[in-house]
Amino acid sequence: TAASLIATQPAAADPSTAGASAPPVTWGACAPADISNVPPAERSRFSCATYVVPLDYDRPSRGTINLALMRRAAGDQANRIGSLFLNPGGPGGSGYRLPTITERIVEPAVGDRFDVIGFDPRGVARSTPLRCFATQEDANEVFGRIALLPITRKEERDALSGLRDYGRFCDRFAGPLLEEMSTENVARDLDRL
Repeated sequence: TAASLIATQPAAADPSTAGASAPPVTWGACAPADISNVPPAERSRFSCATYVVPLDYDRPSRGTINLALMRRAAGDQANRIGSLFLNPGGPGGSGYRLPTITERIVEPAVGDRFDVIGFDPRGVARSTPLRCFATQEDANEVFGRIALLPITRKEERDALSGLRDYGRFCDRFAGPLLEEMSTENVARDLDRL
């Protein structure tokens, strides 16, 4: 999957902008395990947050979900331009820890001028996750039939059967989040952030 980069500058004072009425992110310490691959001298540049967004932007009364965020502060805060969001792509890709490898993703000059922010999109990993199975045994049985690269006719049949069952489990257990996991809603989440 390909990740995408989205650069933002601080919001203008115009209240009609998409994120103008959204509360700011409250950053705090990251769990030590989440930044364990970062050199100790660099760890103070990292902060993490959970941010609340509407489940359904068109019907906010349906409730909220959480997005997990990690930020690597710009190296040159005095000349910081804004924030650069790393969208992991996917579907289903986790981007939460991407800031820990900023130097492999962007040029040093970019990391110096932008806070780099990774996130798990709605329904993924540390954000409010999509849960399609009531038991781990059901998940293991379904995923055990889905070959990463089906080659034989039996693997193809098993994979198709497993994918159909996966869809049935999601229809049964995932709840309203399933219908709100869309590119449009992830874009709206990013607008709000």
